[in-house]
Amino acid sequence: MMYKPPRMTNILQPANVSWFGALKKEYHTRWNKWLLEEERTYTRFGNAKSPGYAVCIRWLSEIWSNFNSAVITSSFNDLDESDDIDGFVNEDQLFNCNL
Repeated sequence: MMYKPPRMTNILQPANVSWFGALKKEYHTRWNKWLLEEERTYTRFGNAKSPGYAVCIRWLSEIWSNFNSAVITSSFNDLDESDDIDGFVNEDQLFNCNL
């Protein structure tokens, strides 16, 4: 088991903070556009069907091909060595304290 200080997502998970958000936002935009503007089909119970796997995969492929790869690179460079990390303890401190 390893102690992980709070508020470390931006450091430990740069993909979640930097680029997954942008990908999800664009996907959400396309889904809403489909929901509001496209003609839909319905199940026998009257529920709207989803756009289908093929359409969703096409959306994701288009989003990924248009994605700026510099966002990925910069997400790993956002933290400077001089940045203070609240709650960070080094290995010596970890083994010498009761957490």
